Amino acid sequence: MSDAPDQPRTITMPRRVTLATVALTVLLIAWQSPVTLLILVVDGAPAVAIVAIVALAGTWIVPVLRLGALPPRWQLLIGTGVGLGVLPAFVLASGLAGLLDRTYWLVVLGMLAVAAVGASVRLKRVYDDRPPTECAGRFAWMLLLVTPFLAMSLLVTVVPPGFLWTEEGGGYDVLEYHLELPKEYAQQGHIAYTPHNVYGNFPANVEMLYLLCTVLRDDPYAGAATAKVLNVLLAAACVFGAYVGGRDVSPRVGVATVVIAASVGWLTYLSGVAYVENGMLMFTMIAIACVIRSLSDRRSHVWLVLAGLNVGFACGCKYTAILLCAVPLALTVLLASEERRLRRTALLVASALVAFAPWLLKNFAMTGNPVFPLANTLFEASPEGWGVPESRHFDACHQLSHEESSLADRLRTAWRRIPADPGQRFGVSLFLLAALRLYSRRRNRVDAALLILLAAQLAGWLFFTHLYARFAVPLVLPLVLLAGRSVDANARRIPTIAMIAGVALSAFFTARCYVEHLYHEGEKLPLAGAEMFFLNGTGGGHEHLAVINSDLSADAKILMIGDAKAFYFQRDVDYCVVFNRNPFIEAVREAGHDSDVIDWLRERGYTHLLVNWAEVSRLRGSRYGFADEIQPALFDRLTGWGLDRVETFASGSPARPYAVLYRVSR
Repeated sequence: MSDAPDQPRTITMPRRVTLATVALTVLLIAWQSPVTLLILVVDGAPAVAIVAIVALAGTWIVPVLRLGALPPRWQLLIGTGVGLGVLPAFVLASGLAGLLDRTYWLVVLGMLAVAAVGASVRLKRVYDDRPPTECAGRFAWMLLLVTPFLAMSLLVTVVPPGFLWTEEGGGYDVLEYHLELPKEYAQQGHIAYTPHNVYGNFPANVEMLYLLCTVLRDDPYAGAATAKVLNVLLAAACVFGAYVGGRDVSPRVGVATVVIAASVGWLTYLSGVAYVENGMLMFTMIAIACVIRSLSDRRSHVWLVLAGLNVGFACGCKYTAILLCAVPLALTVLLASEERRLRRTALLVASALVAFAPWLLKNFAMTGNPVFPLANTLFEASPEGWGVPESRHFDACHQLSHEESSLADRLRTAWRRIPADPGQRFGVSLFLLAALRLYSRRRNRVDAALLILLAAQLAGWLFFTHLYARFAVPLVLPLVLLAGRSVDANARRIPTIAMIAGVALSAFFTARCYVEHLYHEGEKLPLAGAEMFFLNGTGGGHEHLAVINSDLSADAKILMIGDAKAFYFQRDVDYCVVFNRNPFIEAVREAGHDSDVIDWLRERGYTHLLVNWAEVSRLRGSRYGFADEIQPALFDRLTGWGLDRVETFASGSPARPYAVLYRVSR
């Protein structure tokens, strides 16, 4: 089967199959949680509007590129990458200028909506002018296999941030910075350097979209609900990118690639937390599809520019994308190209740097290090709240452990966390189907390119990361495309049978994870849209939120020690993540007498001190550690100099409180 792009219009997903898939998904959601449907309509409408508007508006770049008569699916994919890639940079620029105003953004999106309407009319005209040819036929009904994954992805989306998943510490990073920093930016009305939270210097293309949701909803918690739906749409766009890449082989491969991609357990898992991997995967999938297209299109330089821009946008989602997406893709172009290899690779790299530049420039302006806090010994940046000790601490905590230092140890870890993952979030059939394609007589340059990409990604994960399972997620992308290509019209039934068996196995493991987290004693927990569970301090370990949010006076100023999960505090609280220089700990170290610490608190206007001993203990038990000066004895002594114990919070034994609230006497 030829990989050359088709010219005529193709009907690959009959309307009845699409309607049946949507109907079955709705029934599954209603069976689990009818209220979820209402929540998805209310919170999802703004997310759908944002993605649809910018994706359609982005398609206006296609005529400028002069790529010929591109099928509408390709035009929409290009528009999605460009639109969702440029929008975060515009949010960043507007935020730095203090333009985080709801009216301003409604006007901006209104103008983009006009462009989107015009683009949809143009795309429909293109679609109508292309005569239909072959379609996937009855094989298209395989799309019904995606319904359990789509339903579960939407069901976990409406679970409030902080509940999923156990492996992620209840989405600790979401409450610490993925959603917390957009909340802080929206409340202060602009984007600024965060000396208390080093994660504010990470590239944040996805968080900028979350920030836009927060501004449009004019509430951090309603904004977070919309942001989580947008996160699912990014996963859906990644699946669409896989479809476009597979459809260039045949309609059958297009359908198979959708089914395989949607059934990867990682996508459902990532839809339950407002992380950034879905955005990184989407941009990288678009970049891979463009590189594949460049191998057979005479306008390869344009496709390589598009690939570079999208992989640069992926780097703007997460630093690890540099090693696991951008560098492997550049190596793929270098090794898979038949001519002008260096020129083609340089074109991709230069385009990626252009797309990544907003974050490099922002960090350089704020810290003096374009990739802060990485490579800080090279750039020697010491912005507020950071210095040599903090850099050493950060670097030491992100090294491989001694038990994983040898090659044999790393390979064993790779086996445990990828093919032998207890949750089977990759799925055994994904590797089997990819291997079938690579051993097939029909393998070609595209398969070789995908194999190069996969090998480079695996090497990057093995030797340049601290081997977290989630960091290996980009390996899914070439595997999905290889697996989908194995199910072509000339293949025997074995790949199709393996695909169906793999979907069933993935559904089992994904559903098991879903039930383990959302069911208790056989009953589904009523968590859909239940942010008040946290805000009101209803659950164990969150009782302090009820006091902080409701009982303290409006002029109270709170300093948190240990805890950095500030998202559910409905008032301003001061905190420091474990890597930043902590002013309170420095005051304790420099104090000549305990009374000096109390004076320090009074001078800065603090009225209350919340010490989270459970978090201090957790950090000390991890590779991150926590300052030795923070001990119960310290606060016992301070109570004699102006610190009064207000309340003790204990979700278990009263003898072992997880947190203590103090008042600083006047």
